[in-house]
Amino acid sequence: MNRKLYLIAIIFLIALTLSACGGSTSGSDSDANDDSGNGGGADNGDAVSDVSQLDLIASATTLTSAAVQNESGVVLTAIARDSDNNAVADPDIEFNASSGRLELDTGTSSNGTATALLYNDPDRANRTITVTASSGGVSDSIQIEVSGTRLSIAGPDAVATGDDARFTATLVDSSGDPIQGAALTLQSELNPPVSAGTVDTNASGEATFRVTETNPGTDNVSASGRGATAVKTVKVGGERITFVTATDEEPPTVGTEPLPLQVRYSDDSGPIVDQQVAFTASRGDLRPESPPTNAQGIAETTLQSRVAGPSTVTASAGGVQASRTINFRAADPSTLILNAASTTLAPNESTTLRVTVRDEFSNLVEDERVNFALAGGGSGTLSSSQALTNDAGVATVTYTAGSSSATEPVEITATVAADDSITDSASLTIAGEALSIRLGTGSAPDLSTDGTTYAWPYAVLISDAAGNPVSEASLRLSIRSQAYQASDNPDGSIICPSEDINNNGILDADEDDGDGDNGNGTLEPGRVATVPVSPTLDDSGVARFDVTYLSRFAQRVEVELTATAEAAGSEGAESLTFVLDGARAGTNPFDSDCSSSQTTN
Repeated sequence: MNRKLYLIAIIFLIALTLSACGGSTSGSDSDANDDSGNGGGADNGDAVSDVSQLDLIASATTLTSAAVQNESGVVLTAIARDSDNNAVADPDIEFNASSGRLELDTGTSSNGTATALLYNDPDRANRTITVTASSGGVSDSIQIEVSGTRLSIAGPDAVATGDDARFTATLVDSSGDPIQGAALTLQSELNPPVSAGTVDTNASGEATFRVTETNPGTDNVSASGRGATAVKTVKVGGERITFVTATDEEPPTVGTEPLPLQVRYSDDSGPIVDQQVAFTASRGDLRPESPPTNAQGIAETTLQSRVAGPSTVTASAGGVQASRTINFRAADPSTLILNAASTTLAPNESTTLRVTVRDEFSNLVEDERVNFALAGGGSGTLSSSQALTNDAGVATVTYTAGSSSATEPVEITATVAADDSITDSASLTIAGEALSIRLGTGSAPDLSTDGTTYAWPYAVLISDAAGNPVSEASLRLSIRSQAYQASDNPDGSIICPSEDINNNGILDADEDDGDGDNGNGTLEPGRVATVPVSPTLDDSGVARFDVTYLSRFAQRVEVELTATAEAAGSEGAESLTFVLDGARAGTNPFDSDCSSSQTTN
């Protein structure tokens, strides 16, 4: 529900509540107003004096630290009543906040309410904001907790006595975006002072500092700022493991030669010889997994991966350990796929051209330059002839059609700049007014005799600009999952978005990764319903078909049904989003809540 709908709903509920609380807005009240000389009405000053009770409520008692833009704030509603619990019409209510940004709504209303919206400050700090609503001598307050900004410290797990230990603190908001220019306070519990008492974060939200670990023992190094705190525990002296390779080297490429990794196992007396060190990695293959140390205390293994992304390698021995993160980058491009958001355009209409580049292992390739061109001098224009792929392996440009229809399709090619053999093309039709397509259903789904499936009758109607039926169109249907219900809520609400973000049916690196989903290694809810690809249109421009699905997905999955059609160079499309109807059968197949792996800071 968007913000405006929320405001309408909450004001309507408040009005119902006030009407049930007692009192009347007519009769003796209007007589009293007549006696005061106001002719049955009250000006704003009288509204202030009439307020005996003021209640302040909020749409939420928490605000994410990244909520500095519209559509992401907290809705505040003040309710004014007189001594008889009647709503005070058009009360003069003032809002104040201890911090953050208040945006007043259009004003008060006849049902005794006034609304405002609260957003966070641009500094995105965690804190408590106190909001107060007042009218005359009456007021009420509420506290809103701002949270989500988090701080982390990266550095060595163990160092020798007397070593300079280097640390990097990183500050991000609730959306994971870096916070620049934040002053961080630094402390060392065992070996003060730190190289700098305070440091400011850079554009990446990072600040680097050093601690000279002169005293042996366990040191807790901390950083705090913007309401967040992080602590890094460092073992000083005694046994320790330190990485001596793969720290600042060029990121390795997937599928290439194994990357050598070396750690040194030592104590204050020198290297520890002929002891096994256990290696683990979150991504890739380690060989060997438990190598022994040599005469210099060095243990060596290799790491190889065919999957791009970060791999955290941990080396452990004798109760101490050290970790390093190694980022595997994708290999050279192997495939390129070009898609157009719309393949049929009206004159002067635009569409987005999207290219996805992958390597031979299906990893998305970042920072790859792609060339775009109109083949054969086709009409229209491209917003750019080149684009660079982002971290999702995607590059986009915009095509704008010419001012008139084209008798032949316009062909657009996309090619990897470094290898022109990797290419793809798309054909666009420049035509007149699009077809009109309408989807609908008129009855409940039919349950099969064995109770395992539902068939929900649907129809699509296609007409031209004059309202005449189009029976010769090329019709295509598709259906995809939008959301699912992880537990059978009594109200039947669908609460978890589909984990297949780009709807390609492939578990990509940024999908089902435990950040806002359950991270169980399976794309949920998956493809749970089917429709015929191209049902036949009758003479009235109508095609009838069934949406088919298993009964165990009824009331548990929300889907989007899309119909597209082309005829005589014109195109149209329509989509409907709905929850699969029917009685729930069996246990819920989605056994993990989508937010079960999220953490709150």
